[in-house]
Amino acid sequence: MKLKNTYLILTLLFIPGYIFYMPVMNYIYNFNKITYSLNIPENSIENDSVEITKYRDVEVSDDIPLKQIISESWIISFPSITSEKLTSNFSNDLKKLGITSIINLSSKNNIESIAVGPFVDKQMAEKIALKIKNSLNYSGNVERLNN
Repeated sequence: MKLKNTYLILTLLFIPGYIFYMPVMNYIYNFNKITYSLNIPENSIENDSVEITKYRDVEVSDDIPLKQIISESWIISFPSITSEKLTSNFSNDLKKLGITSIINLSSKNNIESIAVGPFVDKQMAEKIALKIKNSLNYSGNVERLNN
């Protein structure tokens, strides 16, 4: 039992002493010295740059590709649901499924229909349309909207 206690004391004293000897000695040696200082950098942009007065003065490199991004979204429209009673029942059924993004669409003929969305991803819209078809037995059309 004494040998086990001796090994325990040696490991608890010598291993941490071996690991932390140099950092403790550096701390004691540099106790009264300032070891770090923070210099606030000068603003070199104001001194070195020429004033730009118009946006046409800025030169854009040809290496930077400029693209026009067309954002699009997808909705699931249900043109067969036109009456108010069907619309309210369908909206309640969708809310029971956890779908809360219900919108009303009006077409050129002033016929209003109900739609679900918008979705950013077409595959997500198709999955939701399939879920609605399987759960509520209403088939919807996945349509693209340009924003």
